[in-house]
Amino acid sequence: RILESAIRVYPDVARFVIGDTKFYMIDPPNLPDTPFNQPSYRSSVERGILIGAAAGMAWIILYAVFRKTVHRQEELKQVLNLNCLASLPKVRRINPWFAENMETLQIRIARELEERKGKVLLVTSTISGEGKSVVSMNLAYQFAEHGKKVLLIDADLRKQQLAEQIKAKTTAGLSQVVSGETDWKKAVTHLEDSGIWFLGGTKRERRTAAVLSSPAFAELMEQ
Repeated sequence: RILESAIRVYPDVARFVIGDTKFYMIDPPNLPDTPFNQPSYRSSVERGILIGAAAGMAWIILYAVFRKTVHRQEELKQVLNLNCLASLPKVRRINPWFAENMETLQIRIARELEERKGKVLLVTSTISGEGKSVVSMNLAYQFAEHGKKVLLIDADLRKQQLAEQIKAKTTAGLSQVVSGETDWKKAVTHLEDSGIWFLGGTKRERRTAAVLSSPAFAELMEQ
């Protein structure tokens, strides 16, 4: 009805605007039975699968090109030019596999220390929560089991959690020894169960750089 009304009105309007004109209706208006743009679900699914596969492949390629994570021991040599002594699994509690790998690590470290004439081993990490405490404690236990005299020092002065983890009764830590508040012989505690000696406190230290870079700390390590 709207179209027919437009047809009736258009000649008068057009004559008023642009002069005489004629308007012909080529096809009569009708109501279609099916949608003009009826969607094809099959083609939509196929298109989605292709787009998803292409996006996934592009992501995999970009990840492979830009990733910097070391996944295998062989890659460590390629990326950092360092030999991997052992690989430790990430566990919530100690299991036989972890203990076996830790023993392998201890044997190889002992060999390296013997070749280098070394007596001090530093366990560190890039960020918190990567396993410094677990590795250092278990390495100390392994060395003690192999007949070595081991002094485990908690130098993570911002946390000072080793004493609690190994249930060591201590009154002074590394900061108090370096500052001269107490003698290191009095601060060191012998743990009968594991056979190791321990030096660590419970108070958190804010001036960690000042403690670890002081001449007193270097002298303590020499002693």
